[in-house]
Amino acid sequence: MRLLFIYSPSAAFHIDEPLGILDLSGMLKAHGHQCELFIPEFERDFLSKVKEFNPDMIGYSCISGSEDYYLKINRFLKDRLAFTAIMGGPYTTFSPDIIDREKSLDIICRGEGDYPLLELANRFDAKKDICDIANLWIRNNGEVIKNSVRPRIVDLDNLPMPDRTILYKYQCYRKHKSRTFMASRGCPYTCTYCFNHAYNKMYGEKKVVRHKSVERILDEIEDVRNKYRIRRITFQDDVFVASLPWVEEFSKKYPKRIGIPFSIFARAEMINEDVARQLALAGCRTVIMAIESGVERIRREILKRGMSNERILQASNLLHKYNISIVTQNMIGLPTEDYNDIMETIRLNIRCRPDYAWVSIFQPYPGTEVYKYCKENGFLLDEYKNVPNFHYSSSLRRSNSVEVDKIHKLFAIIINFPFLLRHTRLLLKVSNLKMLKAAYILFKGYSYAFKQKVTLIDMGLFNYLKRMFLEKGFTKFIPVNFK
Repeated sequence: MRLLFIYSPSAAFHIDEPLGILDLSGMLKAHGHQCELFIPEFERDFLSKVKEFNPDMIGYSCISGSEDYYLKINRFLKDRLAFTAIMGGPYTTFSPDIIDREKSLDIICRGEGDYPLLELANRFDAKKDICDIANLWIRNNGEVIKNSVRPRIVDLDNLPMPDRTILYKYQCYRKHKSRTFMASRGCPYTCTYCFNHAYNKMYGEKKVVRHKSVERILDEIEDVRNKYRIRRITFQDDVFVASLPWVEEFSKKYPKRIGIPFSIFARAEMINEDVARQLALAGCRTVIMAIESGVERIRREILKRGMSNERILQASNLLHKYNISIVTQNMIGLPTEDYNDIMETIRLNIRCRPDYAWVSIFQPYPGTEVYKYCKENGFLLDEYKNVPNFHYSSSLRRSNSVEVDKIHKLFAIIINFPFLLRHTRLLLKVSNLKMLKAAYILFKGYSYAFKQKVTLIDMGLFNYLKRMFLEKGFTKFIPVNFK
């Protein structure tokens, strides 16, 4: 089978490597199928390229908020070509009824797609019936067949290596010396705004976090390093330090075999003395740690993040002790949150002393527990408003939307220069949003390029500018008109 993946950094809100698609391509190619990936923004003649590849199937990996973009592409192509359209990812997992509403879609996938997609491709080539494949909802003779979900993959070592060739044909990715990997899948926590709690409930299994063996992930990194230059690595795992024995083995082997500085994501309650020391020994340079809100009530009652401010500060102090920099993750514009609550979030960040304080405007996505909470309590503007960029808009009903938008742009700057905190109200009054957007982008560039020691050369100048360009949401400049 010939399968074409279509991926858009502007729809995904970032320009990082789409690891899920690379895993799927690796699986299919290992079993004799042909795969390709096109990024519409990077193609001079997108339609001609698609026609030239002549796919049997076109696939889209979709997060909530990106569905309109991919559906527009799919309708555009369906009007001009004959193919089977399949969509997967978090959006179809928790909003599978999209196939009932969107006639241009033929198949949607819920949950992990590795083996369902392989089974689909094998049956497609063998001209066998595909209607009973677990995880897939399939349009058949005007009806939609809705199959149940198969168990999650337990042994990740049995999966083929991710296929990076389909992505690295693009120069900005090939020459980008910061690369991403995943050593595990799954998250055991119940944060209401994240899809993982709903994901775990859907599967109903006890084994949530599954690690690749240390040897396997090191083999994967070495394979990439032998073909492409790497100066920095980010592990995209939800909970990289979920297993202390795994981290201890990793900290012994990684410096000897790889020795490249790396970053991870971690929760504050997972950072103790042993973990911080092992990460430092391994060569970890940055921990990306979510605070979300500085108000314990909001974290506990609305977000279900049952950690105290003291525990967050303790984790921050331990990381600083071992010379590991911190990037915090935060949200503002939360339900029940007011100006004073946002200031508490800023104050907690100041005490944590992060190298950069990342912040988004809160979005309640369908399928999450907090979406249900917002709907039941009248916080939603509409039943569901597609929000294309969580840096500039929200589907939440807010009386202080302009204030939240302005604070969002000032957030990281105030935390880096705490003396500005007492002048926040004045800054909000005298500044306009356009000016603040420019300051926000410039400061973020400064933080990445200098404070995080990620030079423009490391990132690739084009890649850096593209990241800022896409985040600002200038989609009108994308040279593809899907009408």
